[in-house]
Amino acid sequence: MKQKLLLIALLLFIAGGIVFYFQWNKSHRDPSKEKGIPVNAEQLFAEYERNEQTANEKYLDKTIEVTGIIIDSGSNQAGEPTAMMDAGNPMFGVQITFNANQISKINNINIGDRITVKGICSGFLTDVIIKDAIILE
Repeated sequence: MKQKLLLIALLLFIAGGIVFYFQWNKSHRDPSKEKGIPVNAEQLFAEYERNEQTANEKYLDKTIEVTGIIIDSGSNQAGEPTAMMDAGNPMFGVQITFNANQISKINNINIGDRITVKGICSGFLTDVIIKDAIILE
């Protein structure tokens, strides 16, 4: 009986390791190859502020194309380039984390510029969060 329990535990451990390995190494989504839902920053933020659940059904984990005015730029704790779009709220906005291959384009962006980015919406945490964004021409 003890050997059966050890065998089951070993098999579960191996299965868990396999699942972890494949999750860790799964391919990364590329929003540049997906069709985006067009929306402006003010509209996107207003929809999340009005009803987060409804906005999540429409945008969460989907590729969206957001147009807006840049009010801040910098980098996050991981060193990834970021920007904030004006959403018509003095405290919050649309927080964008750019794809690493966008650095040359990001250097040409200034505060006050109106741009369109395509990225994956990952929800609402006082700001609407867009990740893996690319700048559209």
